[in-house]
Amino acid sequence: MSQDSQNPANVKKPKLLDQVRNALRTKHYSMKTEEAYIHWIKKYIFFHNKRHPKEMGEKEINQLKNQINQLNSQSSNLNNLLLEKDNQIAKLNSQLMTLKSSSESYQNQITQLTNEKNQLESQTQSLKQQLQQMEQDVQQVQQQNMALQQQLTPLQQKITQLQQELSYKDKRIQELKEPKAVMPSTLAQQSISSQAPSFGEPTSYGAPSSTSFDTTTPSPALSTDRRVCPSCGASGFAIKEVEDRSKIVSYIPKPIYAKKKVCTKCGYEF
Repeated sequence: MSQDSQNPANVKKPKLLDQVRNALRTKHYSMKTEEAYIHWIKKYIFFHNKRHPKEMGEKEINQLKNQINQLNSQSSNLNNLLLEKDNQIAKLNSQLMTLKSSSESYQNQITQLTNEKNQLESQTQSLKQQLQQMEQDVQQVQQQNMALQQQLTPLQQKITQLQQELSYKDKRIQELKEPKAVMPSTLAQQSISSQAPSFGEPTSYGAPSSTSFDTTTPSPALSTDRRVCPSCGASGFAIKEVEDRSKIVSYIPKPIYAKKKVCTKCGYEF
């Protein structure tokens, strides 16, 4: 062997982390424990700007601990904030779901309203067509009404003329219905017998008359009618003769009324 290799001053010492690994492996620690030690040693060295652990003591260790505690508190605060944010996100998600459901319901309502609008538009078109048809019908009816009015004018003139004729005839009927003084049949016979010359007397012309008037036989106009009701055909004692107060035959010596027949079965007067 050479003298350099036998001199212990010339032998290089292993690095700090290698020394830690060798010590942990000598004590038979697990690999996870070894990795944890290495991790914290590196943090300790980097926290103090890569100073060697031999140069540092308990003060630097406490500084690291304080820093770790601060980081843990910050981490807990961040966890709390994250929980709050998660809760807010959950609330927002629920609100979003409700908004989605309400949006879907609104969309359904919009679809329904659109369908109703289309139906109303179609109904409006049909109503417009019906209105146009009705307007045409109204025009036709107005034309027919004008034609009927033109036809009605001469008919009204005819009705006026017929009313005038009817009023004239009613007046004539009223005039004919008014009672008139009629000479009694006995007085009429007497006047006829007084005016007619007898047998053997000369006439006004000086010639003898060969005929004489028979005052005992009534004329056909003065003969009695057969007692038969023209309405129901009753005869005999069913027909009664009463005074007709609407006709006066004579005022001498007192008012004498004409006679009329009344049917006791049907009440018809004739």
